[in-house]
Amino acid sequence: MASDNPLVDLWIDHLGLAVRDVAPVVAALRNDGLKVSDPVELRGTDGPMGQVSAHCVFENFYLEISAPIKGHDNHLWPILEDGACLGIIVMQCDDATARQAALTDAGIACGPVNDASRTVALKSGDTTARFRWFPIEGLVDRAIIAEVEHRNPETVFASELGNHANGARRVKRIAMGSDYSPLARLAVGRPDAAPEIKLDQDLPPRGCTIVTDTGTDLLKLTLEACG
Repeated sequence: MASDNPLVDLWIDHLGLAVRDVAPVVAALRNDGLKVSDPVELRGTDGPMGQVSAHCVFENFYLEISAPIKGHDNHLWPILEDGACLGIIVMQCDDATARQAALTDAGIACGPVNDASRTVALKSGDTTARFRWFPIEGLVDRAIIAEVEHRNPETVFASELGNHANGARRVKRIAMGSDYSPLARLAVGRPDAAPEIKLDQDLPPRGCTIVTDTGTDLLKLTLEACG
């Protein structure tokens, strides 16, 4: 692992913007020529999670835009106390149960493995994306850190979902500020197709950029839409 960039081998599956209202963010992305799903409610093993999410999908990554539902207990409320922000950072793994056990053995505090799902609208009709995931505690303050195992990645990353009018197909690179350096403990080797990850000391400590192959910074675009 390169000492000047400890995040180089981090395999980020998706990042999530925590907002109070997904509508203006979805509109901003669409106005920029990006395809974004209509918001849907997430479900866990115990039923609805009190959260709606929309997704902007690329070949190698997706941006999640999530908001808690008023009147429901949800893990996004504390994160939103200081306003909209990058609130969800999820790494991909092949086997959630095995990965959780390995991280626990390495002294990293992990929560239990959970099942979750959401509806994905495809041309052939609505289908269900299924996941196994677990939270990771104590690495980055005011952010949900997790790892996910896709049960049907062909649904999550269906090519039609990433057919963006502006020509973007991939997320080229992600740069993160110094507050995110502890994520290096989760690095296991980044596949060639995954976004390049960089720790950038020139960014604010909680700063982040998500740049597509057409040069759009997704996070800047979405945070500006939040006012």
